[in-house]
Amino acid sequence: MKFFKKRKNKILFGVFASTIAASVVLGAGLYYLNSDSRSKLRSFSSTTVNPNLINNNNLDLRGVDSSITDQNLKELDKKEEQKTEDNEINTKTEQKPDEKDSKKPENDTTDKNQNANGGSQNTNENVEIGKQNNDKKDNIIANNDDKVDIAKIISEDFYFKGLKFKIKVNKLPQNNQNPSSRGQSGNPSIKLIDIEVTDQLRELNRQNIKSAFERKSPKDVLEELNHRDEQEEANYIQDNKIFFNDLFDKYHRLFDAPNDKVKEFLNEDGQKIYDSQIRDHYSNTIKSLEISEKNTRNSERLQDIQRKKVNAKNHKYIQLLKYLDYSKFKVTEKVQENLRKGILIDENEQNVYVNENGELESNSTSSSLLKNIESGNNKQ
Repeated sequence: MKFFKKRKNKILFGVFASTIAASVVLGAGLYYLNSDSRSKLRSFSSTTVNPNLINNNNLDLRGVDSSITDQNLKELDKKEEQKTEDNEINTKTEQKPDEKDSKKPENDTTDKNQNANGGSQNTNENVEIGKQNNDKKDNIIANNDDKVDIAKIISEDFYFKGLKFKIKVNKLPQNNQNPSSRGQSGNPSIKLIDIEVTDQLRELNRQNIKSAFERKSPKDVLEELNHRDEQEEANYIQDNKIFFNDLFDKYHRLFDAPNDKVKEFLNEDGQKIYDSQIRDHYSNTIKSLEISEKNTRNSERLQDIQRKKVNAKNHKYIQLLKYLDYSKFKVTEKVQENLRKGILIDENEQNVYVNENGELESNSTSSSLLKNIESGNNKQ
């Protein structure tokens, strides 16, 4: 008992005893709660439960919710069972006379027609009516959400800027006002189907696209740049950056084409100086700038080299613009094929550019010709 004489040992013993007692109480409480909830759940093994299934069809199923076996179910009275069967039979018999009655008027009318006009004549009339209905269906074509009547597609002469050509249009009925069928002019009553592309129409399209493209290269601006050196030229382009970016975008496909493709589209003076003053001058400038770029680590110096590269390319573009021969440009077949859709390039069209083959193209999706057709503006 010397152990309990020391005050420190008494404190340790008290701590251990209180800890053990608390854990016992806590464990007992948890066990009690857990066992109480489990006692509410009862399961039955398939070996202990006797299903007592009754092999009979006349059971009162209203007692099935309170039992998992058939032993508590009562049999229905024979009178109630007989009533349900009689009701089912009555409902079936009531439906049959209606079907017969609905069929009688058709049979009666056909019999009367056969007796009055003869059976063969009536059948011939039915065949003819069926053919007429099929013909009407064949004349209707589904076009998006609209019904386009082929009978409404007409061919007529159309006049535009002194030219005469045939067009095919579909004149929709006025009650067909679906907005999806409206043309560029907003008129839903006329829709272009096809255009007869004549040589005169193709020539007008070619002249319009050439004049629209040539206007993107203002001669007065190029003449002003003739009196400036390369640095002054670079400053002028920088001050009018938006204008020149749009201008160069129309030409860069041809100007950057490989194998000196652009040389074919220069005039005689341009072809004479192209090799030395345009192509070689640009390539030598880029080579010297690339050598300086490799030997430079200063960020400001590198940015200055990049600016000089851009200025060198801009100077090359300006030189090429001065010597272009616009009469050598051709029009792509795509532009001419779009004539059948009514897309005639206007003289002031902005979406015209030259591709890498020296052919003029356009991204236009509308024209004054198409608007005139869809608005019904057909005047000589």
